[in-house]
Amino acid sequence: MASKWALVGFVKSLLMELGPFGIRANAVCPGNVESERIERVISMESAARGISREELRAQWMLGSSMRTFVTPQDVAATVLFVCSDAGVHISGQALAVDGHTEFV
Repeated sequence: MASKWALVGFVKSLLMELGPFGIRANAVCPGNVESERIERVISMESAARGISREELRAQWMLGSSMRTFVTPQDVAATVLFVCSDAGVHISGQALAVDGHTEFV
């Protein structure tokens, strides 16, 4: 967690220094992203806890208000938006792309 907060602080520092030159800085903070990596993590943790992969996945989904994992395309779309003209005044933000994740 400390490293994530450090990254957010770094982004805000970048903005303070580079903002006057029209340079934007944001942190995109993805939640659980549907991928081979997350499937490996689920497999290892479910085995360590002695529960099924499906049960662990369901538990993790309870931590998301939208009851879903995000896709790589969701993350890419967010990055494209903040880099576009539509996101011209979005800067210094930590943008969660996670379906509103809370820890349970």
